[in-house]
Amino acid sequence: MVGLRSRIYGFESNFSYKMTKLIYFHGSISVSKGDNLSENQPLSYMPPDKVLLSTEMNLKPVSAELKLKKVLLQSRLGEFETKTDGFLLVDLHASYTNHSSKITHKIILSIDNIFNQVYYNHLSKTKLIMPEMGRSISIQYRIVL
Repeated sequence: MVGLRSRIYGFESNFSYKMTKLIYFHGSISVSKGDNLSENQPLSYMPPDKVLLSTEMNLKPVSAELKLKKVLLQSRLGEFETKTDGFLLVDLHASYTNHSSKITHKIILSIDNIFNQVYYNHLSKTKLIMPEMGRSISIQYRIVL
């Protein structure tokens, strides 16, 4: 059995910027491409390009973070793949932290996919059957001893 000749290339980059003592801005980009050189076509199972942006505000003991995740259309398809549309997700996380004696209490409220966007993960084996999870709301209580 002989393997395929292939080429994979791309880049990732991220940054953080402290706008003020209380506000931070973060971002990242990820681009991956792959070519099946043996058959002169795109390589299968390559992730679509992705951009993440977030703003974090820390007003101790309360903090909040707004995240935007943009995934672009994946139309460079390998054998047996289908096109996957791009999507934009918006998440919001907030927390309250209380330091008392030797114990830290933290309450976290998370709302992921705020706008209940219907989207499909290009690398998911079940994307032809069902979309990814819609809006989710969670509350966590953490104790650190």
